[in-house]
Amino acid sequence: MEEGVPPRAEEAAPSNGGSRAVGFARRAKPFGGWLAAIAAGVAATVIAAVLMPSDSERKPDPQARPFTIVSESRRPSGVGWMTAQPVEKAGVLPVFTGDWDDLDEQWKRWVDQTEAVPAIALNVDFTVQGTSEAEVTLTGLVVRVTARRPAFAGVHVVDMGAGDTPYRYVSADLDTDPPTLSDFFDPSFGSRVPANQLRPIQFPYQVKISDAESFEVYVRTQLCDCEFVIDLTWIALGRKGTATIDDAGKPFRVAGTSAAVHFCSALPYPGFENSCRPA
Repeated sequence: MEEGVPPRAEEAAPSNGGSRAVGFARRAKPFGGWLAAIAAGVAATVIAAVLMPSDSERKPDPQARPFTIVSESRRPSGVGWMTAQPVEKAGVLPVFTGDWDDLDEQWKRWVDQTEAVPAIALNVDFTVQGTSEAEVTLTGLVVRVTARRPAFAGVHVVDMGAGDTPYRYVSADLDTDPPTLSDFFDPSFGSRVPANQLRPIQFPYQVKISDAESFEVYVRTQLCDCEFVIDLTWIALGRKGTATIDDAGKPFRVAGTSAAVHFCSALPYPGFENSCRPA
């Protein structure tokens, strides 16, 4: 070693204190690099925040549908269910104990156990609303059968049903191919419904985010076990398309009763409780 030249850290004479100092110095370098990385990350985040638009500034997807649809299906009163299970199983019906909620739960279990299908008719209600103030024109609807089978032999069970007859709807007869559509309107409802809906369903309609429209399609059959969807056509913003309304990703289903071999009644009233007879 040359005189007058201080030794490098790694050449320093070993001692306990010296080795600790060297170890600390060696560890300090990556610590400084870590701080530099954090600083760079913060800077990148700030730059990204400046360059990237906020959610409110982003342009809407030009291919997105310019409206939303909320739909549900329900059975009209008195139509009941069809099941292919033998009457020995299908005829073991819920018993009304005075608790309506318990009765509903019993029916849900019965439907699952017997794989029952809504019989004769099904109502599909849906509401269409725009996603902005841009006007969307609804030009029409059709009921499209996706599967058609003959009505199956089985048990027709009538329960309390699930709703009243609507005052206006589009009626679809599945026993014709393609289904025949007709409209029904009862003006006697008067003040019970909004004034702008006191008219038959007649397309076209215009909707936007501040103006929605509600519709009901009443689908009926006696002769088939049918699956179906509703196709709604529209025009907006220089585009046109078809929106399909279905049952949470699968077709709606309704079964006729023309091949029923047994009829069962399950009404929670004296004289109508749980009885079955040949159809």
